[in-house]
Amino acid sequence: MTDIKRFTSLLWPKEKSSVHISDRVYEDLNLSPIVQKLDIDARHRDAIRQIIQNLPTDLETIAYRQEILEDILNDEQLFKELLELLPKIIELRSPSGYHWPGDSPLISVINRISELDRYIECLDQLYNALAHAPYVKSKGLTSLREDVARAHDDPTIEHLRKELPSLHEALSETNSVTIGINLGPDLQPESAAIISFNNYVFKGKKTLLDKLLTTSSEDQRFGIGQLHRSTSGGLPRDGKLYQELQTLLENAVKPLSKVLDTFKRVSSAPIVALENDIAFYLGAVRLVKHLEKRGLNFCRPRILPMGQKCFYAESLVNLSLAIQMEARDKIDGSDFSRSVVANDVLVDAEYPLLIVTGPNRGGKTTFCRAIGQAQVLFQSGLFVPAKEAKISPVDNILTHFPGAETSTIGEGRLDDEIRRLRELFEESTENSLVLLNEPLTSTSEREALVIAKDFVKGLQLMRARGVLITHLHDLALSVNELNMQSESKIRNLVAETSHKNGRVESTFKIKPGEPTSTSFASEIAIKHGLTYEGLQRILKEKNHRSYIEKN
Repeated sequence: MTDIKRFTSLLWPKEKSSVHISDRVYEDLNLSPIVQKLDIDARHRDAIRQIIQNLPTDLETIAYRQEILEDILNDEQLFKELLELLPKIIELRSPSGYHWPGDSPLISVINRISELDRYIECLDQLYNALAHAPYVKSKGLTSLREDVARAHDDPTIEHLRKELPSLHEALSETNSVTIGINLGPDLQPESAAIISFNNYVFKGKKTLLDKLLTTSSEDQRFGIGQLHRSTSGGLPRDGKLYQELQTLLENAVKPLSKVLDTFKRVSSAPIVALENDIAFYLGAVRLVKHLEKRGLNFCRPRILPMGQKCFYAESLVNLSLAIQMEARDKIDGSDFSRSVVANDVLVDAEYPLLIVTGPNRGGKTTFCRAIGQAQVLFQSGLFVPAKEAKISPVDNILTHFPGAETSTIGEGRLDDEIRRLRELFEESTENSLVLLNEPLTSTSEREALVIAKDFVKGLQLMRARGVLITHLHDLALSVNELNMQSESKIRNLVAETSHKNGRVESTFKIKPGEPTSTSFASEIAIKHGLTYEGLQRILKEKNHRSYIEKN
């Protein structure tokens, strides 16, 4: 037999050149809704999370995955057949049968035959799915099709297909055992012996219908009393009768064991190894098709060299937020397609840093996460939620988002935050993506501005790509000054607002522009009734309710 230890991986065409993104980054970017949506059958969430947290950094692997995804997206029949195959691969991976203590050779034979059955079924179905997919162009699926064809047409596999029916027939010949029981003078069971193995199943006492339909030659199958079923797991396994029965059954299957030895090199491992790969692409195809029907744009990003430091996306959306809004839409009937806000993004070698200011709840954090999510999706080999995109891979993604305090005894939140920023800087390179969401909020604005300026200058010196969401408007106002001191430029972006009914409201659009001098906190307070007049109304309502309750 051709020794096929593994089929072509659909994720890694060669040795891994990858970067692991931390659990902290995973949480900061809110990747969980995406992973949940990519899980095609609610059984592969952990595997998919592991895939997107271990990102390829070489262009070849990213393109390799994109091509496979595009093939499956464009072939509805291939998608359906792989979807039908996936649960069978899961079953092939899972141990079959009941394992008795001591791993009886009998059980091993039965389980091995069952495994070979499922292997042949999976192999044939995968072969047919790929052989009848004439438009497959990707290197990955083409190479896998060749591997599967070699295994499918292997003489040993052909021999196995022919032998399996006879193996099942041999097993089916033993369906019952006749046991002779000797009675003593008091008619109590005294001794027993195994008389024969039978190819039929014993039944209880004959019914009237049995008497009419069965022949006299079948009488031996019927008892003179009821058929009693074991409720305690069968014969005591430490008893002599049980042990003799096991020995006789094992002797009976020895010829089957010899036949199975012919196929000892047939392994289901190559197909089982494809399970997570297939689940990953099926989930990605389902996600893209489903959200495209709801009006979202997806595109295959153009891959640019890492050194170009490019992130360009037209009409990019935050995919996690879109998924959550789409789920809400099913409940409250809101217009999903109109409620998702898309933004254009441009980061390049000349302007690798973005500073984003604007009103609170203006979409800044959503924008920052959208960039991080798209970078992860792109390097995972998936399509991104945009009309068009050109992206360079990064060698790491590092984030700093507000979170629960983790400072050690004797240190405050500022100490903890500055230490985190120092570690983040040390872990970064000129090819990293650094995403900072409202850092340095634990100190005064004057002190924060000094620290933030130094940190931004450090990022410029490193020439790293990054997005800084900040409430420090003076930092954004100093961008021209900072740009004059470095070849690594900063671009100012602001969260856009509009005036409606005398109020300033966020549009959630992030656009190039100079920072404003306010975060519009008062507008948010008015919206939620947290003004002096609003608090007066709350007190009046409370007093009114209290009066009603007392009377």
